[in-house]
Amino acid sequence: MSPPCVREAELEAALDGRLPTAERDALLAHARACARCGEALSARETLREALSSLPRPRPDALAMKRARAAVMTRALRDANSPSTSRRAVALAVAAALLLALAVTLRPRRSPTPAPALPAGAVALSTSGWMLPARGAAVRVLRAGAVTEVAVDEGAAEFIVRRRARGERFVVRTDDAAVEVRGTRFTVTADHGALREVSVREGRVAVRHAGSPERALTAGQRFEVAPPVEVASAPEPTLATTPPLDEPEPAPTPSPSPRPAPRAERSRTLPRPDPGEALSRDFREGALAYLRRDDAAAIDALGSFLSASSADDERREDARYVRTLALARAGREVEARRDAALYLREFPDGVRRAEVASQLVRMAARAGDCEQAARAALSVPEGANARLRAGVARALEGCRR
Repeated sequence: MSPPCVREAELEAALDGRLPTAERDALLAHARACARCGEALSARETLREALSSLPRPRPDALAMKRARAAVMTRALRDANSPSTSRRAVALAVAAALLLALAVTLRPRRSPTPAPALPAGAVALSTSGWMLPARGAAVRVLRAGAVTEVAVDEGAAEFIVRRRARGERFVVRTDDAAVEVRGTRFTVTADHGALREVSVREGRVAVRHAGSPERALTAGQRFEVAPPVEVASAPEPTLATTPPLDEPEPAPTPSPSPRPAPRAERSRTLPRPDPGEALSRDFREGALAYLRRDDAAAIDALGSFLSASSADDERREDARYVRTLALARAGREVEARRDAALYLREFPDGVRRAEVASQLVRMAARAGDCEQAARAALSVPEGANARLRAGVARALEGCRR
């Protein structure tokens, strides 16, 4: 066993970065020459590596027991080796005990601070944010662990948090899908067709119809050329030439065409497509909400909801956004009505938690405790803790 060294106590300060650079380098040089300090330094570094390799999630009691048992088993196995000293075995056992203690007492990591966001960014649940360009048409198809957004027209920038295992974030057009793992990028579409993907940060995978998947990193761009419209050539006609010994007949003047009666012309005008009107109302309502023009958003989305069929997949988004616009405009009586309609029409909708909690708060402010209690029953069990706490506070205030 190596004799004690007075400088052994300084090793922890050197590893923690509490010593000036010159003193730290001198101490590490001493540890390479001193057997006792060298053993202590190696043991501390081994312990630090073990602690740093721990997974981020807080393990349960069973996982802690398994980790401790693995280290103890390794220590006991090494103890049977003739080249292992008792001091090394003791250090391994101490490392196992400290490992279990560090896992138990380890503070939870603070959440990653949100990045600096440009003005006008719209939150996408807990997945990130999007910033549609002026005139862009963007739809949220799904939100949550798997988030899907459709870009139908124009450009939209996306700022996505780093996704955990099993989580996905996909931006779709009619002919492509762009999937990310935590990045900042822009997707541009033209009438539903992909035109460009540009990556500002991180990494994305672009899957475009008719081409293999392509990975893009920061600074790279994927462009799709618009289709070229080729004008069809006129069909060839055969011209007949009169014989040389016969004079060409004089052209017969054709009578000037008579204008068609007004009634006949009116029958040839195309009828307006109701589907186009619905799409226009939906698009104008969504864009008006992003511009914070709540009155225009309420009117356009109201027209869409009154004319669209029950199986139109855009109805859920329209009802949700109209509820937000009504609440933001201070028209809470109408907002409560639209929120109740949302919960009735979409009992399993992706925005059920947000709409139900908003209805609880509005009903509680209005003193309608019965409606607040009914809305609270629609808040799913898996809703985040902050949302559920807000619902509980609203109900408590209503009972008073």
